[in-house]
Amino acid sequence: MAKNIQHEPPVPLPRYVVSEAEWAAVPRTVPDRLLRWGGSLPLLAVLFVAFNSSGLGLALNPELEIFAIVALVLTVPLAVLAGRIAPWLSLLATGFLLVYGQHDSMVFFVLLWVLFYWFLALGLVAGLSGARFSRTIRQWRREAAGQVLVDGALLKRSRMQGRANSKLKAVFVTLVVLSAAKIVISFFTEAGRDIRALAGTAHLDDLESLLVPLVALGFWSLIVVFHLLRENLAGDVVLEIPLDPTIGPLVYQRAVQAVDSGEAQREGCICGGKKRNQPAGMPSMLAVDDKCPLHGIEAVNALNQQEFLAVANRPWAWGVNAEKLPLASLTKLTIVGLHGWGSRPVVIGTPARLKDSEAATHSGYRPWRAMEVFNRAKGKIRWRDLNDSSIGLPTTEPDDAEVLDRIELAAVGIQGHAVRIRGERPRLESGPVPPSNRYFANLEAGRASTP
Repeated sequence: MAKNIQHEPPVPLPRYVVSEAEWAAVPRTVPDRLLRWGGSLPLLAVLFVAFNSSGLGLALNPELEIFAIVALVLTVPLAVLAGRIAPWLSLLATGFLLVYGQHDSMVFFVLLWVLFYWFLALGLVAGLSGARFSRTIRQWRREAAGQVLVDGALLKRSRMQGRANSKLKAVFVTLVVLSAAKIVISFFTEAGRDIRALAGTAHLDDLESLLVPLVALGFWSLIVVFHLLRENLAGDVVLEIPLDPTIGPLVYQRAVQAVDSGEAQREGCICGGKKRNQPAGMPSMLAVDDKCPLHGIEAVNALNQQEFLAVANRPWAWGVNAEKLPLASLTKLTIVGLHGWGSRPVVIGTPARLKDSEAATHSGYRPWRAMEVFNRAKGKIRWRDLNDSSIGLPTTEPDDAEVLDRIELAAVGIQGHAVRIRGERPRLESGPVPPSNRYFANLEAGRASTP
């Protein structure tokens, strides 16, 4: 196993089984997309007008003008990254404009107040519904029966503090380096190499060189504080939830064109190429090789029907066509780390990475994020590669593909049948296997139909 997989002493946590009705009853809230863009784009539009219109020009305190303008412009992309708390960042920026701006235009002044109340309303609605969701999770934790041992590293991985530490450290190091560079330069220039005169070289203008990391530090500090409050409200609890993207608050994903390390360690497997023998050890997931004697195209097509049914629920058997696999009914996941909107829970029993935390660590389904969408009923599994990037499916299919056989998949819980094609990964087609054509002796060869 790779050395970048982290392990810590197990932690006992309460366990609660969430019914399908309880999961579907998680109250809806303002969709994440509306909060992200509705909490940032209006501010960007106002800043664009203010900085480019002589009639609505933005005037600030001269000593703060450069600092303020850069900070305000940075607020917009930071608000986009902030997700559900984007309205609060924009609210702070709007409040700054109201307090320190010199409002020569009544239109601009009124527009700022409209924005202020818009961001306040968005933030309050999202915050109140978020607190309600976290309180529901807290109630599940109180009603839990039994305990489950959870790897401490996995628990830390699901908390915001663990995810933010690396970013906070990077910002802090940047501040230290820039401050040290400024001191060294001032020592040789303004202070004339006199250590006693060094203190007199500090000016308010020096903040300009530290502007970006200071804004970033404040941004991430707000993020961490918000999530820590929410996590303390909900508490840690192991939840067994229905895996149904159309009813609950989670968005799910699954790795495609990949095999896990256990499968890759079978004798004869060549998946992953050079990554199999990297100094850090074999990764927990490897890219499937289409020429692999065990997982390649010819290997899958050479399986008899019973052998194929044994691997029909594994994405590597289908390659890029795995995205068409339906979700088996009554499937459940056991997760930890769900604290409210924006949480990124993890599946119990899976590895916790030291790096590349968003990359796949196992071949099963995994929750991506607790987020609200515009229409839950249209939710579906997101199929991703090993780098957590979306998969591009082939846009065209060959006209004269040779069909090897068709296999009914009802026995393994999949609605439809597999069409195995020479030189390609199997494809899934809806409905039962078409009836045999009695006018042709060779019924297994022919043109592949369109799914």
